[in-house]
Amino acid sequence: MSGFNLSKLAVTLFVFTSAGTYTSAQVPDTSSFPVNKAERLVQQAEAAAAGKHPRFCQETQPSFVTGGLSCFSEESLESIRRKLHELAAEINTHLKAYRNDVSVLILSARVGMFLSVWEPAKIIYMGGGGKVWTPPVTDELAPQHAALDRALGLAPDNAEVHYWKAQLYSVGQPMMRDGILIYARNLNEAIRFARRAVELAPNKVAFRESLAVLLASNQQTEEATAVIREVEGGRHPIYLLLSDFQSVPIPANAVSAPEEVMGVLGEFGGAEMAGGRIKDYPAVRQRGYLLPMSAADAEAFYRSRWPTFQFFLIESIALPGDGSVRLYVQHLKMQSGSLQPADTKANFPESPTDGFVLIVTEMRNLPKEARDRFPLGVGRRDAFCVFSIVNYRPLGSQ
Repeated sequence: MSGFNLSKLAVTLFVFTSAGTYTSAQVPDTSSFPVNKAERLVQQAEAAAAGKHPRFCQETQPSFVTGGLSCFSEESLESIRRKLHELAAEINTHLKAYRNDVSVLILSARVGMFLSVWEPAKIIYMGGGGKVWTPPVTDELAPQHAALDRALGLAPDNAEVHYWKAQLYSVGQPMMRDGILIYARNLNEAIRFARRAVELAPNKVAFRESLAVLLASNQQTEEATAVIREVEGGRHPIYLLLSDFQSVPIPANAVSAPEEVMGVLGEFGGAEMAGGRIKDYPAVRQRGYLLPMSAADAEAFYRSRWPTFQFFLIESIALPGDGSVRLYVQHLKMQSGSLQPADTKANFPESPTDGFVLIVTEMRNLPKEARDRFPLGVGRRDAFCVFSIVNYRPLGSQ
């Protein structure tokens, strides 16, 4: 699908279409700008980014997640993009006359954000050294941040402005780090604004969904679970998915995966969505860890829970010297009220529809420059594993 950078489009974790329109009674500017009509177009664009048909835009509990665009033809996407450019021009003209129209400032940021993620990616090259890096407000999103900053100055307690600031900060900035393409997001700022949105509008389900997913993306799963626990009487899909992980034990010395690893896992989630095996909440469905142990040691850990447990070797790659990378998998399926592992490799499903898939990538005797990309205590070991758990629980129409 030429013209669209789909990988960049997929980094905006998810968007919701239930955010209401702020009435700008607190500010001096008033206007007759057709906000509701414009919002319908923006919602259609958000649905496109989520891989959903526009008719779902009016769901009372939307759960849009970026990923596939299979519900839209290339012509439909180009039409949406063209109309968004036209709307952006109308908004710019309007704001020249009504600079303090908060509802239109919000709309301006929303339109600009989606036009930005549809443009070709701009790659930032970075050096190595494993330094922690906080992505800045990039030039391509600076106008959108400026619009929302102005709105915050006019209406500092407007929950919707805080919500959209969080969405802007959650957009991934593509960059090359040590030769690896990653999408760096400022999750700390995104979470800060999302928290404030929930504080200001605690009954707004979309705001709680946003905060929960951002927290889960940042591996703050306990807080994510608490944020969404009371929604829908404890039956909200995000809460169910997060709670499921309590049934899968994790080795005590596991370390949360760094940003580069989570980026790779995110690409896997996107591929699963494109294949139709995951249809929602990829950030909530995946957890990533580094294990300072071999695959055999990880297998031994799980045998303490399931005596017949084994990881199935899928692929083995020899590296220069005596290094190697080996990929192992296992499927945990609910049987008779408890999770049970697949007993043979032949019973591992090619296209899982339920349960958990455990993916272990064992790395042995990596070159020093490769080891240095991982946290101390893990990368310095002769053998360690990247460990991912994916929840395939079906939700709704799945």
